[in-house]
Amino acid sequence: MLLKSGPGRFKDAILGYFKGGDALDDQPLPEVEKALIDDAPRIVRLTIWGVIGFFVFLLLWAHFAIIDEVTKGEGKAIPSSRIQKIQNLEGGIVAQIYVHEGQIVEAGAPLVRLDDTRFASNVGETEADRVAMELRVERLSAEIDNRPLNITEAARKAVPNQVSNEESLYQSRRQQLSDEIGGLQQQLVQRQQELREFGSKQEQYRNSLNLLRQEIGMSEPLVQQGAISPVEVLRLKRSEVETRGMLDGTTLAIPRAQAAINEVQRKIDETRGKFRSEALAQLNEARTNLSKAQATSKGLEDRVSRTMVSSPVRGIVKQMLVNTVGGVIQPGSDIAEVVPLDDTLLVEAKIRPQDIAFLHPGQEAMIKFTAYDYTIYGGLKGKLEQIGADTVQDEDKKNTFYIIKLRTDRSHLGTDEKPLLIIPGMVASVDIITGKKSILSYLLKPIIKSRAEAMHER
Repeated sequence: MLLKSGPGRFKDAILGYFKGGDALDDQPLPEVEKALIDDAPRIVRLTIWGVIGFFVFLLLWAHFAIIDEVTKGEGKAIPSSRIQKIQNLEGGIVAQIYVHEGQIVEAGAPLVRLDDTRFASNVGETEADRVAMELRVERLSAEIDNRPLNITEAARKAVPNQVSNEESLYQSRRQQLSDEIGGLQQQLVQRQQELREFGSKQEQYRNSLNLLRQEIGMSEPLVQQGAISPVEVLRLKRSEVETRGMLDGTTLAIPRAQAAINEVQRKIDETRGKFRSEALAQLNEARTNLSKAQATSKGLEDRVSRTMVSSPVRGIVKQMLVNTVGGVIQPGSDIAEVVPLDDTLLVEAKIRPQDIAFLHPGQEAMIKFTAYDYTIYGGLKGKLEQIGADTVQDEDKKNTFYIIKLRTDRSHLGTDEKPLLIIPGMVASVDIITGKKSILSYLLKPIIKSRAEAMHER
């Protein structure tokens, strides 16, 4: 009886021992069982305590250890902007091809060069006309401002004949003006001299008249005394009348002389004004022609510059529609297609409807490209940029999902010195960080979910 009940009693005794010995105190054990308990290996007790401690540590670690809560999706890299179709407005003959399909080109890199012979010749002619108009404008401005010509050395080297012609015309017109003004100024000097003479005569006649009057006044008493003849007094009075007449004539001539001076001065001013007005009218016309020449020159230079067809963006040459040097390109026709490669990438991914609730723009994400092993090359960090307004279905209409777009912080894997490029179309998986939770919460989630849904079935 003791042997049959021994194992059970032994088990209870061990449990009681680890509960603080209460079981042993409550239930007296036979001597044999008590001996077995006392002789149990100490390592067993330590092992049991170790296992219990491990599970306690594991629970504490699971409670405090935080992991990222992510939403996963599948997608691919897409161009940040639409494929660039490269065209040329005028068309022309292909002179040189610089790139090939699949080549990466920088923004502004040449793709194709067209023959610019017909445009370059027109540019030369128009440039000569433009410089000639600039010289004419300078010459007329100098005439108006009455200053020397200011012609640059570049113009003297570019169009020496035009410079010589404008300088000769400048000197000729200035000499013509100088001759006209010189003749009028001589007339002015003569009129001024006449005015001075009239003034001098007026003073002379006035003095003579005063003397004659004094002489008559002194002679009349002598006639009464019989000292002189009355004829002598009459002669003096006649001289007085003649002198007064000459004085009056001179006085009247002075305003006429002044008017003549004013007339000559007016002619001088009129000559200068006419010269300036003619120059100003020619200057306005020259400036108009210069503006037209500049516009024409700019348009032709633009045409010449467009013969070098360049890529507007950094990207990959997807397709070259011109492959023959010497071939003819029609105006406005496509020359090449370039897929943009920006400093950042845009990734389009599909997300299940049940995972969309906790997504919002600005969330961080990790993007892994299947073309590069994530364990070796890693992934690209990015941010959620756009969430589709509604669900879409795939072609067979079996799966429904939202379309989201993520922007990466770089356009390549690896280093800047040795980049691993990501090109549009590469498949990627995205992990969007939607929050954080403990490992314990993650482990208990199925249990809590099952408990919440249990015993509700019909």
